[in-house]
Amino acid sequence: MNSHNDSSSVFDYSACLCACARGERYAFHTLYQVEAPKIRGIILRIVGNPDLASDLTQDVFLKIWDKAHTFDAQRSRGRAWIHSVARHHALDEIRRRAQPLNQTSSEQVEELPSLVNDERILANLELNEATVNLSECLKRLETDRRTAIYMAFVEGHTHEEISKRMGTPLGTVKSWARRSLKFLRDCLK
Repeated sequence: MNSHNDSSSVFDYSACLCACARGERYAFHTLYQVEAPKIRGIILRIVGNPDLASDLTQDVFLKIWDKAHTFDAQRSRGRAWIHSVARHHALDEIRRRAQPLNQTSSEQVEELPSLVNDERILANLELNEATVNLSECLKRLETDRRTAIYMAFVEGHTHEEISKRMGTPLGTVKSWARRSLKFLRDCLK
């Protein structure tokens, strides 16, 4: 494992994950020191709540420790795998929190006025609305462009990796990303 000199390109994520899989606590501690702020940032962008992001960051690192043995350096880069774990965990939390809102019973409807005064409930409602809007905008993208966006932002792949996996020229993938992000920004206004 290479030392970390304030540059993630120097840190060997794959070796660190393999060490975590062997139960080496120092490797886990080092990984946490190097990557926790970035993971929290990824989660915060998804959930929009700083306290929840901090809690989920802790959960993600426990999940990384428990699942490090499933990391396959032949299939993914270490950092991309870690970021994918974080994104999936944050998205799962959003879905979990959205469940009760979608399954509102008549008794729950009577409780809603008192719940609407709770800022956390309001934040979740706004987040759910934003998620629905984003989902609708994504559906309007062509399938290959939507796939490229998903691979980049949910799975954490680089343009080069997407190009190889989709069998599409790198310039085309970059163009799709640029145009798709512009379309999504305009769609969400």
